[in-house]
Amino acid sequence: MANAPHSGFQRLDAKGSVLIADTGVAPPLAAGWEAHASCLAFEFSSGRNRIFVNCGMTAMNREMWWQVARATAAHCTAVIGDTSSARFLQWKWLGGLVGFPIVSGPNAVPVQRGKRDDSLMLRASHDGYAASFGVIHRRSFRLASEGARLDGEDLFKPAEGAPATLPATAFAIRFHLHPSVTVERLADPSTVLLALPGGEAWAFLAPNQSVLLEESIYLAAPDGPRRTVQLVISGSLAETGRVLWTLVRTRERQPPLPVGGSSSARTR
Repeated sequence: MANAPHSGFQRLDAKGSVLIADTGVAPPLAAGWEAHASCLAFEFSSGRNRIFVNCGMTAMNREMWWQVARATAAHCTAVIGDTSSARFLQWKWLGGLVGFPIVSGPNAVPVQRGKRDDSLMLRASHDGYAASFGVIHRRSFRLASEGARLDGEDLFKPAEGAPATLPATAFAIRFHLHPSVTVERLADPSTVLLALPGGEAWAFLAPNQSVLLEESIYLAAPDGPRRTVQLVISGSLAETGRVLWTLVRTRERQPPLPVGGSSSARTR
């Protein structure tokens, strides 16, 4: 599956590196009881190693996590004004009985796919913040053909009919990590290293930005919720209307040692 417009998802796949992005519009009320405010969120994996994930939903105590897990902040995408890109039913007396359905959200989510310089391209935008903040969020992905590099762009632009200048509203672009990923900070605040099981390593960098580390939670683990970490790029729309970021593999997965072998006998 590469392009499944009717499902609301898009996929990029190159040499075992897989990106899946949510490009669906807000569902009708009847289908919105368990839907998430996750437009333009993505997940990314390298082989069997999952790197960026959304928080997901636990199979246990679901009612306790409904609001948290379905909010935009629980997904790998941009949040504007600490507000979800879709609106949920707010009647607590009813929500406690039947859940909190999405009642409005992105209506227009145009998608473009293509190839450039032997890379796979995906670009999409959504208007989920147009009514509340006068802003369109556009997100672009570029996955290199060998699967070892993913470039991203998050662009914020005025919505049709909104003021020509972006508001001084705060934004946060969140990248939730799978619990199996270990994060290492560098002296350069724009770069972090990600160590994966099996010796594989990637570097995440966002030029001219500070990449912050914050606590997160992964709810979809088979054994229940697990603590994890998220990378966060934040700022003001008026000052930063465009954010570039890159994920690049710095070390391949290491083959397992032969039975009876030792690490000291391996050559580099």
